[in-house]
Amino acid sequence: MSRTSPRNRGSAGSGCIAKAKQVAGILEGTHTRQQIERFAGRKRRLTKRGGELQRRLAVALVLDEDKQAEFACVGQGCWV
Repeated sequence: MSRTSPRNRGSAGSGCIAKAKQVAGILEGTHTRQQIERFAGRKRRLTKRGGELQRRLAVALVLDEDKQAEFACVGQGCWV
């Protein structure tokens, strides 16, 4: 039967400690609070970006095929 060296036991022990800290964090709600904070930050950024895009859209010029044809006709009529 082989015995585990003290060094190997320390490595396994530190893995257990890390896992225990992770479980404790989950049970305390730390992970959940961090996720909520990240999602809230993302929501703020997306809401701000949505507002910026709405402002840009309000002053945007639509250049669909009909509008392009209209510009071409006006341009040709003016000898451009």
